[in-house]
Amino acid sequence: MCITWCINAFCPTVPYRNSNKNVVYSNPDSVNIESVKLPDSISQIRAGAFDGCENLKSINMPESLSYIDEEAFLNCSSLKSLEFTNLRSIDTNAFKGCSSLENLEFSNQLSSIGGGAFYGTKIKNLNIISPEKAFVASKSMLEGAVVENVTIEAKSVTLNSDALKAETLKNVEIKGTDYVTIASDGIVSSILKNLTLEGEKITVGSNGIDCDALESFTLKGKTITINNNGVKSNALKTLTLDGILTIGSYGIVCNALEDLTLIGSVSSITTDAILSTSLKNVTIDMDMNGLYTNAFGSPGDD
Repeated sequence: MCITWCINAFCPTVPYRNSNKNVVYSNPDSVNIESVKLPDSISQIRAGAFDGCENLKSINMPESLSYIDEEAFLNCSSLKSLEFTNLRSIDTNAFKGCSSLENLEFSNQLSSIGGGAFYGTKIKNLNIISPEKAFVASKSMLEGAVVENVTIEAKSVTLNSDALKAETLKNVEIKGTDYVTIASDGIVSSILKNLTLEGEKITVGSNGIDCDALESFTLKGKTITINNNGVKSNALKTLTLDGILTIGSYGIVCNALEDLTLIGSVSSITTDAILSTSLKNVTIDMDMNGLYTNAFGSPGDD
């Protein structure tokens, strides 16, 4: 038997805890519900609203919906696909335990995703296209997820610590019109092969990118700052850096790196900034001011 839960302003069973008719506050207390119809007035689904609705298969997402709170769909194990037209924020563990969830379609308004939002889901592709918004990936955004491919395009992009830390991650493309900022351990994967970062200003924090299998790394920005131990890979062989460069000590440690090209100008490239045991060719097409002696070397060199 299919049970449909219809929410509207005239329904006496609407689970509101105050007079705000635009917010879903609590769950319908029934694991038997298979379908939910939300009215166009709904702007927010609060914490735990559909927690444990394990038979829920269908729920519409009206254009008015902007916010999904913590654990809103916790353990809704029958949901397979959701499409959002105006969603702005997804909170911590929002879809945790949705073990059948394979596909999420976002609007161009999405500006943040909380930690563990996709924990235990089947989502493999995460596409976030919000060209007019600043997007923030919260700490541990991909915790417990099996995401393989991530594309983020936004006005600006901030990856907090462990935001893209996932052993399933294979391909990442991030483009920020204004800036891209990657915090400590922002991108971590032992099998990630392809990484693209583009933005007016790119900043990679200490230990920001730790990807042993990284083979292709595209880095384009007007100004590029790579802090100490910013990029680590044991597979990357070719690297081109194009912009005004600032690279700290041990900024790039890539033992397989053979070919390095520097284009633009140097703000500061310190001693032991770029380390590789395999470096054969260095092409420099830039203003050399700010390039320290012994900027290139091998790990362990004195």
